[in-house]
Amino acid sequence: MTADINDLVKLCVQGDNHARRSFYDIFSENIMGACKRYLPHADDANDVFQEAFIHIFQQLHKWDHTKGNIEGWLYRVATNVALKALSKKKRDGWDEIAVHNEPVDISSVVDELALEDLVDMIQQLPDGQRTVFNMYLIEGYSHQEISVKLNISESGSKSQLSRAKETIRNLYTQYHSIES
Repeated sequence: MTADINDLVKLCVQGDNHARRSFYDIFSENIMGACKRYLPHADDANDVFQEAFIHIFQQLHKWDHTKGNIEGWLYRVATNVALKALSKKKRDGWDEIAVHNEPVDISSVVDELALEDLVDMIQQLPDGQRTVFNMYLIEGYSHQEISVKLNISESGSKSQLSRAKETIRNLYTQYHSIES
C-alpha cells in the first residue's frame, strides 16, 4: 500500500483531481477526527478540516516519504491548523495557575471507557484543557514542547492537564451514575 500511496501523492502533486479525490476519500475521516479532538463544535471542526485539506494539498509536495508515513504528516498538519484556529479564539483557562499537588490517575478511567465515550468527554473540556490533554496524552508532546507551541509556561501546561484529567474523571463519574 505504501507504494500506492506514494504514487497517489505524486499524482496529487501533479494536480490530478481524480487522485486528489481519492486521497481525500482515504484520509478525510482521520483528519476530521483530529479536528474534532481539538474543536468539538461541528462548525469549528469543519472549518479547520477544510483549512487543513487546503494546506495539505498546497504543501503535499514537501512531504518526504523517507522521513515518515503520510498519516503522521497529515495528522501534524491538521493539528497545527487546529492549534492556530484555537489561538485565534479568545480562550478561558490559560491563566497561569498553580499545579495541583495530587496527581490524578486517569489511566483506570480511560481503560474502562469506550472510545466514543472518551471522545465525547474530551470534547466537553474547555479549549485550554482539551488542547493540552490532546497534545500531551494523545500526541505525546512534553510539557516543555506544549509550552513553546502554545506560548504558555510548563506549569500552565501541567495545570491544564491536571484539570482536564479531573474534569474527565468527574464526567466519568456522572456517566456511570446515569447508567446505574
